[in-house]
Amino acid sequence: MEYIRPAATVITVDTVELFLRRPPRGLRGKVEAATGERPHTEDVVDRTKRWRGARLIVNRPNRSTLKLMSRLVRDRRLGACVSRVDIAVDFSMDREEGADALFGWLDRHVILKWRSPRSRKKVMDGTVYWADKRRARNLVVYMKAIDVVRLELRFFNARAVMRAGLNNLEMLESVDMNKLIGHNLKAESFTERHILNVVRGTFKQDMVRHQRNQGRRYHDVTDLYRSRIPARIRSTLTERADIQEMRAGRGTENIEMSWLGVPSRVSLR
Repeated sequence: MEYIRPAATVITVDTVELFLRRPPRGLRGKVEAATGERPHTEDVVDRTKRWRGARLIVNRPNRSTLKLMSRLVRDRRLGACVSRVDIAVDFSMDREEGADALFGWLDRHVILKWRSPRSRKKVMDGTVYWADKRRARNLVVYMKAIDVVRLELRFFNARAVMRAGLNNLEMLESVDMNKLIGHNLKAESFTERHILNVVRGTFKQDMVRHQRNQGRRYHDVTDLYRSRIPARIRSTLTERADIQEMRAGRGTENIEMSWLGVPSRVSLR
């Protein structure tokens, strides 16, 4: 794994969203005037089209923005809560080839724990989503630049944010991000023993078919195909198999992720 070791790794808060049952007038302007940030607001309606409140969404918030949002949450008159937090990890690579290799490694080996058994990974415009639909958590990987890979751990409702310990926005800098990521993610690969068992099982099945058809004549290409079975199986399991989607369970071993160099604290402006 040395050839895909990041040159630098930075962890930041990418998105913070508040839900307010009784938002004050001019909310967007007040936030912009106080912090210099340009927030986004959305009305929240239920299935009957009845208005329920508003969302305040800020991308790449700075310290002053987080403090202001914390004050909004503490103001009981507003009925506000933190309804979404996205934590982003940027892996800067020395070369574009290294970024491509790391992107593929993260896609194949990283597992989002406790993912719904009904969920499936989705690829959209070069972005990989570990959970489809609107789940409480999601993991996303995409290329932020030609030599930067971004991994985002997203929490989508107030309960998920609270369980992750991210609901106190003023204390985000003190949250142990290594502990948070380790609690929600893990990396696995197939063991050498499992690979050998799959190779032997596949080879045995091919041998049985060969013995049943001993009267048939075989072309040289067929013999070459059969001789390459072990190499193809090993290549599939080590270079192309998606551990999350295969739901392997058995035959895998954990991979230590410390070599990625993820900091223990977020960086805020």
